[in-house]
Amino acid sequence: MLGDTRRATAVGASLLGLQLRGGALIRGLIVDNPSGQWLRVYPDGDYVAPYTMGWSLSWRVGRATVDIKSGEAPAGQINTLQGDPFSATLYEDEVGSSPGSQDPAFITQFTPILSASASFQVSSLVNNTTTLVAAIANKRFRVLSYSFAKFGLGLFDDSGVWYIFRSGTGAVTTGGLLGPLTYESGTQRWEVDFPVGTSIVVEYQGDWAAFQVTASVTYQVL
Repeated sequence: MLGDTRRATAVGASLLGLQLRGGALIRGLIVDNPSGQWLRVYPDGDYVAPYTMGWSLSWRVGRATVDIKSGEAPAGQINTLQGDPFSATLYEDEVGSSPGSQDPAFITQFTPILSASASFQVSSLVNNTTTLVAAIANKRFRVLSYSFAKFGLGLFDDSGVWYIFRSGTGAVTTGGLLGPLTYESGTQRWEVDFPVGTSIVVEYQGDWAAFQVTASVTYQVL
C-alpha cells in the first residue's frame, strides 16, 4: 500500500485541498506532527496534538479532498512555533484510526534540553531580580530543574530563599513561582510549563547583602 506524502512548508503552515494524484478518493490518512502546533483535520474536525507521530484516520466513504489546518487548538490548549513542519500521507485504502504516540525521547529530539546560568552580586537587603532566559515570541519554556550557589561572606548563616518565576508576575509574593529554595538545598527537579512569551526569572529574598550568587536552570523550548 503506497501513500502520497505532502509536507507543510514551515511550522505554522497548513495543507489545504489535499488530493490523491490521479483523482482517486482518499480513504486513509496518516499525520506525523513534530511541531508545537495543534492541527485540525477537515472535513471532520479531528485534532492532532503537538509532537505526535503516527496519528491516523480512515473513511469508509472516500473523500475527494482533505484540509489540515495548523494552529487550530482545542479550548485551553496552546500553539508554539517550535519543532519541524508536519507531514500528511494520503492512501486509497483504509489505515485504521489511532491517536498516535508522544514518546518523550522523540519530543526531546525536537526540543533539546538547554541550560542557562547567571552570577550576580547581591548588594542590598531588598529583593534582587535577574532574568535567566529572555522570552521568545510564540514559544514557551518548560523548566526541568533549577539550583543556586552562594559565595562571599561565610560568617553569616543566611536565611534567605530563592525563587524561579515567570515574567509578568511581579515580586515573589504575587505567585508564578518555583520554590522556595534555600541556598543549601542544591538542585531541585520540577517540570512545569510557563505561558507563551514569558521569561525565566530568578529572585532572591534574604537578610544579608554583599555576596555573589549563581543561579542555574535547565529547560526546554516548546
